[in-house]
Amino acid sequence: MVLICSFNCNGLRCVNNFQNFVSVIGDKKISIVLLQETFWDNNYVDSIKHLYQGKITCNNGLNCRQGVAVLANNYCKDKIQFVYSDEKGRFLHVTFLENEKLYNIISLYAPNTVAERTEFFKFVKLYTENMDNLIIGGDFNTSLSNLDKGGKTKHIVDEPCRKLYQIVNDNNVYDVWRARNTHSRIFSWKRISNNELQQSRIDYF
Repeated sequence: MVLICSFNCNGLRCVNNFQNFVSVIGDKKISIVLLQETFWDNNYVDSIKHLYQGKITCNNGLNCRQGVAVLANNYCKDKIQFVYSDEKGRFLHVTFLENEKLYNIISLYAPNTVAERTEFFKFVKLYTENMDNLIIGGDFNTSLSNLDKGGKTKHIVDEPCRKLYQIVNDNNVYDVWRARNTHSRIFSWKRISNNELQQSRIDYF
């Protein structure tokens, strides 16, 4: 069985942290990991490759910012093929061949600003058009419902949200966690602003 997960690591530049992470995914027998916000550069990737007994495919951002990656264990590494990455470290597409079926796997990290996020989702929508067996994981920086917001922050159906819904509907994909936890609330992003806690679930798989 192939287990796939998505993880916003919010920086994984410490070698010890990377070693610990590799140990965790090994213990949990996770086959393929989609990473976001790696903050890697090529030199760092070269320095950690020997620590992971598998294949690391990555798209590093500029100045050690952004960054997405796909890690495939020994069983999967020869079945993973690089297809495309953007120039900003926000989008990475690989394919995975299993039992004569080709899966399209995308790890992405959406921009923070509304305007940039709208354009990014327009690109993702066009890129994934008519794509079969699609698996997307990432930091979308966009909530999908009121359940994905906490504190005094409210869910807003803005243009990025509408574009993201189009991607979901057009590709017949769904939020796995929400499908299994219909009415639950959990948050992947938190901060305190003006002495008020703001919380959102903006990372999906």
